[in-house]
This record gives sequence, C-alpha cells and structure tokens, in this order.
Amino acid sequence: MRLAVLVDSLQLDAHAAPLTRRRPAAWPRADRLACRGFPDFESYAWWGTFTAGRTPRDIVDRFSNALAETLREPAIKNLIEAMEITLQIGSPDVQRKFLADQMKLWGPVVKEHNIRTDI
Repeated sequence: MRLAVLVDSLQLDAHAAPLTRRRPAAWPRADRLACRGFPDFESYAWWGTFTAGRTPRDIVDRFSNALAETLREPAIKNLIEAMEITLQIGSPDVQRKFLADQMKLWGPVVKEHNIRTDI
C-alpha cells in the first residue's frame, strides 16, 4: 500500500514527512515540519548527473537537454510521478547552485558530527 494512502486514511501519522515547505498533493493531510515548529526546515532527496571537470560545455548542455526532454516524456513523467516524486528539472548552472547551497547548508553538520562516507 502506498505510504500516502496510509497517511491520508489516518492509519499512519507522518511525523517526519514531508520535509518540504509545500505540502505534496499526494499527502493532503500530512503536517509539514513547518507546522510542527520548524518553519525554516526543508530537506530533499535529490539526484543529479555529473561529468568529468573539463567536459566541454556543449556536450554538457546537449546531455542535459536530452535528459530533460526524456524526463518530460509523458510515459516517463507518469512513472516518476506514480512514485510520488516531484521533478525539478534544471540546467547545469541551476544544479551547480543547488549543490553549492546544499554543501553550505549541510557541510557544517557533516563536520560537526564527523560524518564519513567510508564504512
């Protein structure tokens, strides 16, 4: 059963979801953390594509445009939305800024708690 159905039917209390400022359409009854006393908290699960550092800009743009076009195809878009994922498709520059903002936001947390990627 989809998580949103359990939350909407009040069979499950969504304590930590969603973590965005806007309430997702699939979760009309779920309180956001902003409603629970954390008005500025926002966190996303996100995916991005990366290339080697010196990849020519025209190749990066061509790949980015092809990927965006593919993700906007109705069959692909519908599959993604069925998983309750909201796409925010942007240019390489938008992704670069988003990544820099995330590093600025979460970098101090990672350092303070000595979070490492090695296991």
